[in-house]
Amino acid sequence: MRSLIIIMMTLLALVSCSKEKEQQAEQPVSEEKNLFQDLKEQTVKKPNDADAWFHLADIYERSDMYRDEADALKKVIALDPKRASAYAKLGSAHNRLGQYQEAINNLNMATKLTPTNPVLYNNLAVSYGKMGDTDKEIASLKKAIELRPNYSTARYNLGVTYLKKGKPDLALQQYNELRKTDETVANALKKEIDAKRR
Repeated sequence: MRSLIIIMMTLLALVSCSKEKEQQAEQPVSEEKNLFQDLKEQTVKKPNDADAWFHLADIYERSDMYRDEADALKKVIALDPKRASAYAKLGSAHNRLGQYQEAINNLNMATKLTPTNPVLYNNLAVSYGKMGDTDKEIASLKKAIELRPNYSTARYNLGVTYLKKGKPDLALQQYNELRKTDETVANALKKEIDAKRR
């Protein structure tokens, strides 16, 4: 009987801990909780403050609360439709949520507002890749590299995309370019190339 009571108490404690963890997961990490609360209050007091919504979205992102981040960024865009960084962050949030067409739409808008930002084209390529559109993925990665020839991440991604397309010779070209600027990323691409050969 005593062991049954101990088991019941243990189960109750576990359920209580589980509920407490669920409640904690609904809010951003405690370190940012005060800032989070301040920003939430600011958006209530000043609902047309695009900067407050943008900073709130940033906290949501750092807390892995991507749906809330996307909602806050949509408010930023409604208030400030020319803010390229809001479209870029919204595209990234949609990528994390698996909403790739929405990511593409927002990242395309960001590239229209800031056409010389290579990171946007790399991120856009990732979205195209998730949608299975390797031709647009390649075009976006080439644009990123055109804007920043030493952009290691874009070159790596282009090499991997060429492998997906069954073009190991073009992937090898990206490997050779990477060797000139970033040996670590070049080696990572070489492993991908070698794995495809097996």
